Amino acid sequence: MGGGRSVRLTSYPASLWLTVLSALLGSFQNGYHLGDVNTALDPLAADLGLAVATQGAVVVSALLVGAIVGSLGAGPAADTLGPRRALLLNNTFFAIGSLLGAATPGGYWGAIGGRLLAGMACGAASLYVPRYLSEIAPIAIRGGISTLNQVFICVGIVVAYIVGLPYDANELFAVTLFGRCVAWWRVIFGLGVVPAVLQVAGLAAAPESPVWLRWRGHGAAAEVAEQQLLGPSWREVGDPGAADDSALLENGGEEAPGERGGWGALLQRRYRLVMVLAAALPLWQQLSGINTVVFYSSEVFARAGLSSPVTGSIVVGSVNVCGTLLAALLIDRAGRRTLLLTSHSAMAACLAALAAANLLPVSRELAGGLSFGSVLLYVLAYALGAGPVPWVYLPEVLPAAIKGPAAAACTALSWAGNLAVGLSFPGMLALLGLPGAYAVYVVLNVAAALFVARLVVETSRRSLAGIQALLLLPDDDEA
Repeated sequence: MGGGRSVRLTSYPASLWLTVLSALLGSFQNGYHLGDVNTALDPLAADLGLAVATQGAVVVSALLVGAIVGSLGAGPAADTLGPRRALLLNNTFFAIGSLLGAATPGGYWGAIGGRLLAGMACGAASLYVPRYLSEIAPIAIRGGISTLNQVFICVGIVVAYIVGLPYDANELFAVTLFGRCVAWWRVIFGLGVVPAVLQVAGLAAAPESPVWLRWRGHGAAAEVAEQQLLGPSWREVGDPGAADDSALLENGGEEAPGERGGWGALLQRRYRLVMVLAAALPLWQQLSGINTVVFYSSEVFARAGLSSPVTGSIVVGSVNVCGTLLAALLIDRAGRRTLLLTSHSAMAACLAALAAANLLPVSRELAGGLSFGSVLLYVLAYALGAGPVPWVYLPEVLPAAIKGPAAAACTALSWAGNLAVGLSFPGMLALLGLPGAYAVYVVLNVAAALFVARLVVETSRRSLAGIQALLLLPDDDEA
């Protein structure tokens, strides 16, 4: 839907969808590397003689630390190289990290090194993919296309869980490769090379972002890229105030071609509301408690009578994929703000139900059933809004002059929040118990819903230039 006119997906050329799919392989890799260690950690620790609670935890955390570092460097890299080229080169880190994790020539330290490199690639991809998708997508379906970023992250996680299923039957599962017995966890890590190679092949034929090309003063190249993405005769009005297909142009006269604000510009009064929104939404996503619920899901499923934690993780991941696909269909119709409000409100209700199921004097079977249902509904609510919308919203609201450093700072803050929540939750459980720990996240989700209701501006069906006209203060208002 765009400008009051219905738009069919078949109206767009195949080259647009091939470019989108190639970009989304970065999201898939992000999800795969987030999920692969979940099923491989115990066998890896046993094979390398590591203590799961200490050294194993370091291997897991290495990915998040690497993601923080990778996201901080990704913004300037995208500004300098262009988001397509930066995303293409990022596969070097994905591939080397996968191979190093699989081979671990240094044992414990090799595993950490592989996870750090893969984490750097994940952090960078979490910035490159949403930015590139937002800058190549037609206005009418920009939200839906951008939401596919989260869909493919979820698919990558589920695929990693499925690849780990052999460990359900045999914790010592191994295969013979080139005449050698190879532990299955090494294969799980090594398979990360496959999507990296596929993405390099796909992006090699894809056009650079027209938004980035215009910002760097390459107007003619931007027109060629738009024709490749939208077809030679396609013209679109995304909202009553948008000009035409050049609404793909982000600065729209707001920023001079090639102008860069730098890190110091993030503190300027002109960008204050933009920065508050861009930083807060990904952080609220982490503070919603999604990682704590996933962390606790195995015990919840055990109480509900589901004996396989890997199968339980696949169930959760599948619900996440289905919910995010539904969000992709709704986001350009219902709007970003509505989905976020609904999502955080519903998550607060589900966490309250989960806490109550473990606090009230009910039978173990009833508590298990209530907990199981609460977790699945919570994940569905997350997938409908808090999961995908922040990464749709962030590249939409950031102006070209500060997009690189601002996106880097906000993405790194999100990964840092992910790490902080994961590290703090065991202590919260010990101090407050399960009901008390989840009560904290109930309050945080209510606070997130109030933030959205008070400050979030709807961006659906608006050009990027139109969004900035709403959010940026005039130059003469700067302090």
